[in-house]
Parts: sequence; structure tokens; C-alpha cells
Amino acid sequence: MHRISIHSDGLCGYAATTALLCADLAAAAGRAAAAAPELLAPAFGLIGADFLGAYTAAHGTHVTTLSELSAVLAAMSSATGTASTAYTAHDVAYAATLRTAAKESIA
Repeated sequence: MHRISIHSDGLCGYAATTALLCADLAAAAGRAAAAAPELLAPAFGLIGADFLGAYTAAHGTHVTTLSELSAVLAAMSSATGTASTAYTAHDVAYAATLRTAAKESIA
């Protein structure tokens, strides 16, 4: 049987770091969305319309991807926090069971 060791403090630290990354990516997505390609239309004029169309599509994909990655990091943070809580609760319950069994065997 394989042994596994879970350090709930490490999981909590990972969850907190992932939450910070999520917030950073959400902020980056907001800044990227504010830098709309339509702002470049006057600079490119009619000649750059094809490029501007392609750039607008790429920009939209970029903003969407940043938002999706932020959501993934939020889910990872939540799942890791939940796992840490579950591991801790299981350890506490198991320790209580062992203490009870030890008291019964002594008595």
C-alpha cells in the first residue's frame, strides 16, 4: 500500500497563491478589454481595415482566454481549499477515533 502525506498548510498556501493569480489575470483581462482595437481605427483608416478586422478577432480571443484562465484558477483555488478542509476534518475525526480506542484498550 502506498503512503500519502497531505500538509493542509501547504494546500492552503497553494489555494491562496492561486487566488492571487486569478485576481491578477482578471485584472489583466479587464485592462486588455479596455484597450479595444476600435481605438486604432482612425490610425489605420480604410487601408488598414482588413488588418484591424483580424486584430479585433485576435484581441477578442485573447481577452476571452484570459478570462477563462482566471475562472480556471478560481476553481482550482476553491477545490484546493475544499480539499484542505476535508483532509483536516478527516484527520481530526480519525485522531479522535484513535484516542477513544486507546482509552478503551487501557481501561
